[in-house]
Amino acid sequence: MSKQDKGKNLQERVIQIKKETQDLANTLCEKYGAPVVIVIAGSKEAQVPQCLTVWKFPGEKTRLRDIVGVLQTAIQIESLRHFRII
Repeated sequence: MSKQDKGKNLQERVIQIKKETQDLANTLCEKYGAPVVIVIAGSKEAQVPQCLTVWKFPGEKTRLRDIVGVLQTAIQIESLRHFRII
């Protein structure tokens, strides 16, 4: 397989993963009425060439700072759990 073919296959895989995760984010947001942010870390072993992030917020407008705020809150909560503070 040439490098060009391999690159095309990875690009198609990224598009497929983004579509599937966006569908999942949409479903969860509709089901629970809460903002949903999904992050998939890049992994050579899993053939995911880059970090992927998808989101769905209730309502029409979503600002980048809303997404970053959700991620920062999740990081803080997980840090506190890690050190067994909460």
